[in-house]
Amino acid sequence: MHSTRRAGSRVLSVIATLALVVTCGVAVLSAVAIATNRIRIVTVLTGSMTPGIPIDTLVVAAPVPAHDITVGQVIVFMPPAAYTTPGARPMVHRVAAVATVNGVLEIRTKGDANEAVDPWTLDADRTTLFTPVLESPAAGRAAGALGSYGLPALGLLLVLGLCTTVLRRIWTAAEDETRPSGAHERLAELTMVDATSAVPH
Repeated sequence: MHSTRRAGSRVLSVIATLALVVTCGVAVLSAVAIATNRIRIVTVLTGSMTPGIPIDTLVVAAPVPAHDITVGQVIVFMPPAAYTTPGARPMVHRVAAVATVNGVLEIRTKGDANEAVDPWTLDADRTTLFTPVLESPAAGRAAGALGSYGLPALGLLLVLGLCTTVLRRIWTAAEDETRPSGAHERLAELTMVDATSAVPH
């Protein structure tokens, strides 16, 4: 009986250790991704994007090149300094207009629930832009609820889990872009065969 209990305790200890290691690893990867602008995590605090993106939605976004921005696309960004205060958080709004003025790519944004466009104009060359790859009202509410009940660690784990999912998507997409297509691989094989047959025996 005692040996069974000891074995069970060892198993639980191993599981707890593995969970801690995985959590720490995910936390480090997420922190590095955020610090290096690989991802951006935002909780929507206003109703400016309702009904599509309701209040408390957790948004995880990835960088997007300025020249890929199109009208109607949702982006995550920091407004110009003149329109922000210390501690301001990134905004989630939709692109209302894109234009090149005197060689500068300018972007106007607007909240879906707002009647007017935002007062600022974004200089695409001076603004780091992100586009949502994951929007989860449930995750945002759950993380907020866990924090309000004194369980911020569980909320953090939830966010980190979502970050891991997003990072996997980003890195997989990057690998797909660099991986040669089937046609290119076949061409390389044929080239090798031709080169081999051309060598005198």
